[in-house]
Amino acid sequence: MLNIGIFSSLRDKEAYDLLYGILGAINSGYLPDVSISYVFCDRPEMIDGSLEEGLEEYHTKLFSSSSHGLRKFIFQNKGNELALKQAREEFDRSVDEVIGSIEVDFVLLAGYMLIASPFLCGKLKMLNLHPDLPGRFVGTWQEVMQQIIEQGADTAGAMINLATPELDKGPALAYFSFPVFDPDPEKIRAEEFRRELPLILLTLKALAEGEIQFCEGMVWAGNKKGVRDFSREVENFTF
Repeated sequence: MLNIGIFSSLRDKEAYDLLYGILGAINSGYLPDVSISYVFCDRPEMIDGSLEEGLEEYHTKLFSSSSHGLRKFIFQNKGNELALKQAREEFDRSVDEVIGSIEVDFVLLAGYMLIASPFLCGKLKMLNLHPDLPGRFVGTWQEVMQQIIEQGADTAGAMINLATPELDKGPALAYFSFPVFDPDPEKIRAEEFRRELPLILLTLKALAEGEIQFCEGMVWAGNKKGVRDFSREVENFTF
């Protein structure tokens, strides 16, 4: 059984769609060997009133701790990397206290809008959903879409990588790609986002079944070392 936690800021419909999509895949039997121990949200004001009751059906706990103070501090101290690093670690230590001693195999960062500190990266094995291909552009989805257009890239995609202190640079587990025909950031984002849930579900299933494994810091897909390309499966995905 693959036991996971999920971190999400739940700040928009997209974040809720990903969360409920994962729960739906478990409920449907597509992910029979995956369980969610907890969901953590750093924006309690965005939690839907029915969410906690819905999570109880899956024996999933809901935790929250407001990042309002941290986000305000980040805005006021842009460029002061030492202060930002300390503030992020302070917040992440409080998150660790909120979650307590619950152990999971992985934590999935899906719609989580904070950068994890080195402390949290060392404490938890976190999987980061990033809206671009391995080894390419970093940043928010808005920044990534802009870079795709500025660089004239003819492909877009998303990956799931191990979160490390180096932003969006941890080893990739899985990804998908698709051709870019229209250099419109909103259209590229829409095409990328509609493929995100299939990527998440395919990756979780592969982890649960041992198709994707970590060994001595390396990622193995089947009997080959390296990232798993789910592009074809994502295009034809149903559950």
